[in-house]
Amino acid sequence: MLAVVLGLEAVLLTSFVLIRQNAIDRTSERRNHLDLQINLLAEEEATKILKMLGEIAVHLKLPVHDPDNKDLSQHTQVESIARDLRAREKKEAE
Repeated sequence: MLAVVLGLEAVLLTSFVLIRQNAIDRTSERRNHLDLQINLLAEEEATKILKMLGEIAVHLKLPVHDPDNKDLSQHTQVESIARDLRAREKKEAE
């Protein structure tokens, strides 16, 4: 009888732990998605700022000595980056 009660208790505790873990995973997934959206917005803002600074420098006829400025002020192709990441993850999973 004691073994049945202990077995039932173990099943119930395991179920509660798995349910809680599932809720934690969903919360973590939402937080990660929000972080991604914020990072994409920050990237877009930084790109616009670099473009505007470049235009100001050209307008004021200031020399720009940063070779990375042109690359950094270009629009980031998020879709191609996501596609590359998925392909890399798929390759690593195999």
